[in-house]
Amino acid sequence: MVVIIHPLPHGCQRPVSTTPHITDHLRSSSFQKHAVLTMRRPFFTHTGEPMVEQPFAILREVLTGEPSFYRWSNLLDILFDWPDSSSFSLAFQYAEEHLQTWPDELRLISPWLLAELSGRRKRKKFELRHPLWQLARSLAFGGGLDFDWKHLRQFEQLKILRLWHTPADEVDWKVIAGFSQLEELSLEHLTPPASAVEWGRLEEIPQLKRLYLKDVPFKHVQWSSISQLRGLEELQLDHLMMTEIDWQALGRLTGLKKLSLQRLRIDLFDWSSLLALPQLESLHLEELLRCHVDWDTLSTLKRLKHFTLRELPVGDFSWQAVGELEALHTLHLEHLPITAVDWDALDHLSSLRSLYLCELPLQSLGDMSTLLPLRELGLVRCALRSCTIPPGLSRLRALDLSGNRSLSYLDVREAQELQTLSLQECRVLREIRGATSILYGQSTEDAPTHPHFVVIAGEELGRAFSVEGNCVFGRVGGEKHGDPIEGSFFEMKCMSISPVHCRVDRTGDVFIIRDLQSLEGTSLNGERVTEAVLRHGDCVELGRILLQWRQPS
Repeated sequence: MVVIIHPLPHGCQRPVSTTPHITDHLRSSSFQKHAVLTMRRPFFTHTGEPMVEQPFAILREVLTGEPSFYRWSNLLDILFDWPDSSSFSLAFQYAEEHLQTWPDELRLISPWLLAELSGRRKRKKFELRHPLWQLARSLAFGGGLDFDWKHLRQFEQLKILRLWHTPADEVDWKVIAGFSQLEELSLEHLTPPASAVEWGRLEEIPQLKRLYLKDVPFKHVQWSSISQLRGLEELQLDHLMMTEIDWQALGRLTGLKKLSLQRLRIDLFDWSSLLALPQLESLHLEELLRCHVDWDTLSTLKRLKHFTLRELPVGDFSWQAVGELEALHTLHLEHLPITAVDWDALDHLSSLRSLYLCELPLQSLGDMSTLLPLRELGLVRCALRSCTIPPGLSRLRALDLSGNRSLSYLDVREAQELQTLSLQECRVLREIRGATSILYGQSTEDAPTHPHFVVIAGEELGRAFSVEGNCVFGRVGGEKHGDPIEGSFFEMKCMSISPVHCRVDRTGDVFIIRDLQSLEGTSLNGERVTEAVLRHGDCVELGRILLQWRQPS
């Protein structure tokens, strides 16, 4: 089975993990509502009866499924409402054993969940300390919440703590320093006063492995304390007000494997300090507008596996220096003044698997055939007019051409292992060769030979619509709106599609598409139309869905 993974339409972002970022869920109002309602409802069996006689069966069903935050939330609900106190210890041990394989990020207590449980404990006269807290490994919450920091002391095995939009003077830094197993600390959008941050407390967390500081009002960071975190493996500084970095202190983090510096106001980047980081495997530099790249020093980072450059004054880009990063696995270059790629310079990168070029004014692609091991290729918003995958990329599995609005021709016949193709916003694409198995899920011989539409971007990628007569496109349930529909009705799930969006009328071999006063409109080859004749290869945009018209001669 071919699995299609369609990326977000706003650009080239490689998914690095299948685990969703919990912080994103916590910020959504729908999640907040779910988190409270989940804890207020009784847990039901599959027959609709309250859980009384089959608690272990339901517990087993929750724990043996694929780990997710919603399964975790249900697990807490089950254990908290466990009907038999004599068997609770056995149920707890069973849950504890199965949770050992779960990601720490999923074993999370949200502030809403904590508040609800605290209220229920009070009503049921539970003691403050509850065994369920021993299962938690992650805690994330933001400001504006009525939260007592003393509750945090219950999470003795906490490994991940994320705070956002929290006043710095309301954070109990002593409590944070007391977590003996804490491995990740993330501070995002902390509000003033910045002077309330007790940097010295970091020295009491020597086991910390990941430290993230994002959008916080720090003009000065106490680097002497950060440099004491000798076990630190990942450091991210994003959108801080600091104007300088203590590069010598940074160089003392000899165990650092991932370094990310984004949107800083620093005037100097001491590239030589990176030579003191022999274990560095990932370097992400973004919007450091006053810093230049030292290509000679960069080429000495022989262990670098992941390298990202975005919006930096790179001067004369040195493909030769990049080609000397022999361990490089992923290369991401975005919004740089690069007009051509020196593919020969990358010929020695035998470990390169993912290459992403985004918003580069490329005049032509050139010969990419030397990149034999490449698995993922992104050419996003690069103003391409045509793209042909050469024989050397026969093992390519993912191709992202999103945002190339002038792209009219695509040939992927040589990419025999291609599984994922993204063509979002490719509005004038008229000819695709070799992608039949992806777009239809069939062999070339089995592709439809009669007039039809095929979705080439958006939800339901690859779905084909056979047009043998008059037909109407609309959202699911749209046939119930307005006047009776003549001909076939093609339902689409995308919410950007109007209930009754457009109509296609056939007269002999002529097919005419007509917009039905849809909210998002109907566009043909990038231009909004009310009525137009369809020709083979035309691209029709309905909301956020892009279809291509195929009319075999």
